[in-house]
Order: sequence, then structure tokens, then C-alpha cells
Amino acid sequence: MNFPFRYQAMLLAVILFVVGCNGNSHSEDLVMKTSIKNSSLVDGQLLSCPGSPNCVSSEGSQGRSHVAPLAFTGPAPRAWQDLQEVIVAMGGHIEEVDDHFLRATFRSSLFRFVDDLICRLDDENHSIHIRSAARVGYFDFGVNRKRVEEVRTRFSTKLSP
Repeated sequence: MNFPFRYQAMLLAVILFVVGCNGNSHSEDLVMKTSIKNSSLVDGQLLSCPGSPNCVSSEGSQGRSHVAPLAFTGPAPRAWQDLQEVIVAMGGHIEEVDDHFLRATFRSSLFRFVDDLICRLDDENHSIHIRSAARVGYFDFGVNRKRVEEVRTRFSTKLSP
């Protein structure tokens, strides 16, 4: 069925409105860019996900937004380096990294929306906690969960002999 152009344009406008409505203001984005590490951790753990379905996290989140942390054996610095290589190979851009904290961004191919991937190395428990969330919009159609599972798959493959 072929719809007239004006209906197609209205549908696109509605989709962009729904995807873009998340309540964040520009000033919140500026704060996020200047102090992302401090605003991403609460008592040393990753922020839990909000009630929206566009986020998954291994810390502080329960139910449908929960994912397991990445497990590793061997030296923590090597696992941390492997994770960074996986993220870059997947098209992520590492924005900030230190010995125990990492923030990377991914852009969607069509509308160029930005998603944040934040990781915390827990070398004592041989795990890496991970959180992936859309910056804008309410729905992400499972993109962040799929991304974390792809990171998990590639990371575990990299650790295999």
C-alpha cells in the first residue's frame, strides 16, 4: 500500500518525536560530558537503569534491565585491554578510560543516535560490570541488550585460547 508523501512525513515526524522525548535538557548533556565518571557511579557502582526499556546494566538494575557482568580469568589488566579492543572493533569510540572505569559511545547507523556504554572493572571478583543506555528516546528496540551480548560474545572469544 502506497501512502501519500504528507502521511509519510507526518509518520516520520511522530516517530522522531516519540524516540526523541526523554526529558533530558541540553544542560544535562553538558553536565554529562564534563563529569561522566562522577555521575555514572553511585557508591562505586554503576547507575541503575531508569524505568525506560532503553537501558541494561549489571549493577543496581533488576528485572528486564538486568544483565550479567562480564567474567574473566587471568590478569585484570589483560581483560581490561581485551574489552577495549572489543569495543573499538565493534565501532565504539572510547571517550574516557582509566584503570577501572571506561566510557564509550556508539552511534546508530540511520539516525546517528548516541548510546553510552559504561564499564567498571572489579578485579577482586574477576568481573567487569557493564551498562549500556540510549541517551535519547524511550524505546531502543533491544539495541543496548544486543550490544552487551555481542560484547560478551566477542570478549569471551578473545579470552579463549
